[in-house]
Amino acid sequence: MAANTEAQRSETRCSLYGSGLKAALSSPRSSELSGLREKFRESMKRAGVDDRFLTDEHFETGWRKHFQDLAEDSKHGVKQSFAARNLRVLQWNVLAEGLCPDGFLMPLVSRDHVARFDARLASLVEHGDRDGVQLAAKLSAEGCRNVLWEADADEYVPFAAMAAETVLKMHACANNDAKEAAGKALHAHYSPPASSSCESGQLGANERVIQDAESRLLRILWFVALLRPDVLCVQEVDNFAYVSKQLAALGYDCGAKGAEDTYQMLRDRAEAPYEERLRTSRLAFAPKTDHKKGASTARRLLEKRGKPEICGETYDVDDEGCAIFWHRERLTLLEGPNFRALPGEKDVDDFIGGVSEVLERERGDAGAVRVRLGFSEAGWRGPVVSGPGHCVVVTCTHLSSGRNKEVRRIQELRSLWPPSGYPEIFCVDANTELDFADPLAADGNPCGVPRHANALNTFLRDRPRLSSVWAPFYGEGRAVPPPVTVWKMRGPATAQYRKMGEDAYELIDHVFYDGRRLFDTGQQALRIRQRKPKQIKVVDSGLEHGGAPEGDRRDWL
Repeated sequence: MAANTEAQRSETRCSLYGSGLKAALSSPRSSELSGLREKFRESMKRAGVDDRFLTDEHFETGWRKHFQDLAEDSKHGVKQSFAARNLRVLQWNVLAEGLCPDGFLMPLVSRDHVARFDARLASLVEHGDRDGVQLAAKLSAEGCRNVLWEADADEYVPFAAMAAETVLKMHACANNDAKEAAGKALHAHYSPPASSSCESGQLGANERVIQDAESRLLRILWFVALLRPDVLCVQEVDNFAYVSKQLAALGYDCGAKGAEDTYQMLRDRAEAPYEERLRTSRLAFAPKTDHKKGASTARRLLEKRGKPEICGETYDVDDEGCAIFWHRERLTLLEGPNFRALPGEKDVDDFIGGVSEVLERERGDAGAVRVRLGFSEAGWRGPVVSGPGHCVVVTCTHLSSGRNKEVRRIQELRSLWPPSGYPEIFCVDANTELDFADPLAADGNPCGVPRHANALNTFLRDRPRLSSVWAPFYGEGRAVPPPVTVWKMRGPATAQYRKMGEDAYELIDHVFYDGRRLFDTGQQALRIRQRKPKQIKVVDSGLEHGGAPEGDRRDWL
């Protein structure tokens, strides 16, 4: 999510990342927002979240914990901050249903956990001895959300202590075999099977409650209604049929009129090369595949475990991918959708290895989608001018993940369409940061990648008209550290033991723009509270390297 500007606008300029829709647009009625919030609340309750974490007060606490300087609350949404023209864009990786749960750490809020915690407190108090009452008081002060049961100690321990132990033990491992052994030991210690009939322990069971697909989808719809973007770009959508239907009811299109009835899953399209199959769609959704296995990772995993109903309806398992939606009262489709396959790993290897003189895209697994949108008369303050000055090209894509994939990400970005000549916006889950550096190829890249030559800086250098909405947070003289758009860590519940304890605290979701004379950038509609800490430089044998984060005061819960 990003920003809005009120400065230096000409008569034909609007602002990118506005904090409110134009006054002419109809805003969601409070009853509509209330209805979405109640659907989300009831879904979380059915999934097994305890009632004390489903109150309006708890929602409000979470809202203000993640976003700062809010004049609004989570009931009424983000309001318009100025009356001039603006353009609000929301970039969001919504996490595919098929890719979770995966053992990510999150506070314990399940009904089962709370009941066990309350029973423990009652037992301590009933015994009446001084130590028991003191322990009960201590646990009560910490709260059930902040502790978990440790079987060996036969008592609750702080959640933060478990997280710290996980990080320290995993980072002390010298190789993957050691990580595998340490991960299994932590799993057995903190999240052993609850019973012979239930393989997931307390952390796994809690994650399943929180990551319930239906409630997460309802939360996404609620947040879209709260934030009211003009353009919504999302990645890892593997419930496109449901999401597009529900967003249409909120005023969002994903194709030309009538296109919503033409959706066909990638697996059901005629056999052809991946990019050709993408191009058969009239909807701005680019599902992933797998060059060898024929289905995306999310789809394969969900097919194995089965897909539950969503709000009482049955939906087929689908591939995850990228999609663009736009508010139909503000914008209208002028051209597209257009699709492009990103180069696959073998395509990139052959190109940089000299096997191929050109970068092929024949073995790609992921794609990019773009549309050209024009402002409607109701969506623009003043006369709508026919021509390139009153339209914008929006591109959405999702790059490869892994610190060892930076060279591939460079080529993925270079494989996108050349500049269109129109004002442009690129919404990218890049899986990399503007200051990424691997100069010695220590992360497994096929060659060294200095910061100035990383994927995003190369992209900006190749397209000198583009700017990043995050540019003010980088470079000399920056006032505040960059915000964080992803924060996750696999804990003792994950089956991927080697990835346990890897702390992803990064700014990897990006919006780039070339406003021409149509728009500029400015303030964030929602200011993210979490910030990246600075790195302490530690001198060791004459070599400088990043040490422990300075001032890392993250609120882990």
